Amino acid sequence: MGQVNTSSSWQKAKVVNTVQIASKIKEVALELPEKFTFTPGQYIKAKIHIGDQNIERYYSVSAAIGDNILKIAVEKIKGGILSDFIHKLKIGETIAVKGPAGKHFILNRPNSLFISGGIGIAPFMSIDEKVAESSLFLASFRLMKEIPWSEKLGCCDNVKLFVTREKNLTTSNHGGFIPRRMNIADIKDAVLKLGAAGVSIYICGSTSFVESIKTEIADAELTELEVFTEMFG
Repeated sequence: MGQVNTSSSWQKAKVVNTVQIASKIKEVALELPEKFTFTPGQYIKAKIHIGDQNIERYYSVSAAIGDNILKIAVEKIKGGILSDFIHKLKIGETIAVKGPAGKHFILNRPNSLFISGGIGIAPFMSIDEKVAESSLFLASFRLMKEIPWSEKLGCCDNVKLFVTREKNLTTSNHGGFIPRRMNIADIKDAVLKLGAAGVSIYICGSTSFVESIKTEIADAELTELEVFTEMFG
């Protein structure tokens, strides 16, 4: 495990690139003025000041480049002041950030099962290549257009993408996408493929998604598993 940076100081991060990676998601590359130490699974806090109010939100780091550039994937939320602000940022503009921080959801174990709902896939994109190659990913989305990094994810043999609300989606015309909800059978199958004993499961997504997956795993009495969660909303 790398050193976890828990610095409490705010920095002005400069936008060096923005890419629309899904209908409501932008990946923003931020250059920090100081070197930082990042471990997959960590997050940053972003802040803007409006009137007499500070608005702060946490964003998982989707990638780290070199010593001082990180990427965050930001979903535009209806009524979300900060997400709307970030989506409008242009190259060269700045935003206040703090971190990276967080040490309870560190994604450095090989032979793991990574389960995500929606934008909850963001921290999994930062996983070390060797860890990713030895692991499996189950990711759930509502619609095809809402899948970030779809071209990359759709051609990975160790990734299953479940699309729950897409009309006219079939496995025959979209081989990398599964037109139904993820279920406990999918999770059991993945655990068995990884060897069952000693598998770590990481779940990231909305509170309702994470809690439902945790409940299914508990009810299925899957043993000898460590389960780690990160939730939002």
